[in-house]
Amino acid sequence: AGGGSRGFGFAEFNDPLSALEAIKAVDNQDIRGRRLRLRWGENSSTTPEVDEFHRAPERWKTRPCYEVYKKIPCPRGDNCPYAHVDTELRKLGGGPPPLPPGDAAT
Repeated sequence: AGGGSRGFGFAEFNDPLSALEAIKAVDNQDIRGRRLRLRWGENSSTTPEVDEFHRAPERWKTRPCYEVYKKIPCPRGDNCPYAHVDTELRKLGGGPPPLPPGDAAT
């Protein structure tokens, strides 16, 4: 109908660390009045650095677990920062997340 931008795009990188650094540098930046929201691809495997990035409270459980998606055991267990079932999945910026296991308030 309108022919304008649908508001999303994709980028590919040669290595995971470059992709993660780009996400850290550009996520939440304002471009022409629109806030950019960058995410690691939901159907892409991760690295320990990406896992740690997703342990931040604002990113906790905001994407499905790649291994569970592929129907293989999750190597991160209870401390997995990714959703294992639909009911765990949170919208990025959708309010305060529950505390990760082992991070109970004192």
